[in-house]
Amino acid sequence: MMRKLMAAVALTAVLLMSGCATSRSEIKLHSPTVVSPTTTESSGQHVVVIGKITDERVFAEAPDDPSTPTLGFGGADKATAEIKARAVGRKRNTYGKALGDVLLQPGQTVEGTVRENLVAAFEQAGYRVKEESGAGPSPLVVDVHIKQFWSWFTPGVFAVTLSNNIATDLVFNGTGAPVTVSTHVENYYAIATDGDWIETVDKGLDAYRAEVTKRMQSGDVIAASASALVTTTPLPATGATPAAVPNQPPTEASVSAATVVSTPPQSSSPSADPPVEAAAPMTLAVATPESGAATSSEAPSTSSAAIDATPAPIPATSPQDSAATAAITPLAQAVAIQLGCGVVQANGATTFIAPCGDYSVLIDCDSGQCRPMHTVNVKHND
Repeated sequence: MMRKLMAAVALTAVLLMSGCATSRSEIKLHSPTVVSPTTTESSGQHVVVIGKITDERVFAEAPDDPSTPTLGFGGADKATAEIKARAVGRKRNTYGKALGDVLLQPGQTVEGTVRENLVAAFEQAGYRVKEESGAGPSPLVVDVHIKQFWSWFTPGVFAVTLSNNIATDLVFNGTGAPVTVSTHVENYYAIATDGDWIETVDKGLDAYRAEVTKRMQSGDVIAASASALVTTTPLPATGATPAAVPNQPPTEASVSAATVVSTPPQSSSPSADPPVEAAAPMTLAVATPESGAATSSEAPSTSSAAIDATPAPIPATSPQDSAATAAITPLAQAVAIQLGCGVVQANGATTFIAPCGDYSVLIDCDSGQCRPMHTVNVKHND
């Protein structure tokens, strides 16, 4: 009698689990916790505008890999765009057979969830997130491409595994190489309930926010964003005036005008070669804190500008090298200003080092354009 009772209980449990697994669940995710912003020298309290977010996940029919998005109830081909926008997982039985779907509740979408978590991550990194209409001049604009956002079930002997993948490409200011942020988390359960799916997706979002915050506080993301801001400018001839460089996103401590002055290096010994003519001053457009409008300032002959960007003496091997370095120094300094860094120091004929607080950025110039390459750790007195 006891055996029959235990068998009936086990059968009931299996039927209940099967019924739950074959149905379509709708879950409500928790809103991200807003943590007090951490201001860093790299962020400089820049304003960020989250532009277009695009869900680029590809759904498949009966894929072999459970981490690939798929849908039941007729398959992904018959699913509406609204269902795909809310789909975050697929249930399976103990044999791994795909069954019911896991969707966000109506009103929530994957794109909206990513936007909400990016806002929290950017603010945690020390950035101010605003709408484009109130962002002021030249904010840092990021477009988001969602490559992965999926949770799946893996059966096991003693426990089942719920996994979550999230991957996005962040494209700053419309150009440049994207910054890829990807995370993977796993949870283990006796059975997979709706609450377990919520816990797994929330855990994945926690990891995603932490990774975005870390990347935004690193010099790599700042370099990527500045690279997108730099306009290709032809290499000026000796004595020519370089073209104006777009203004950088100003910080609260922005000065009313900034002028980059290129001064030719002085030779340590007399030379029979003719003197090297200095490149003409370069005018930069920057925003004033009083009006927020972009202004331009011509470089004075004496250093009375707010930012003295006179480069350090350049160890050139010939007057021609010295002339070329002097000509591209204003372009390198313009990149440094966009990064919020200080006066560049020549690190060779076409490379410069810009101090940026706790780290420095290597700037490389080639074919008339300069761009940040990577961060370096150097002492400020080196």
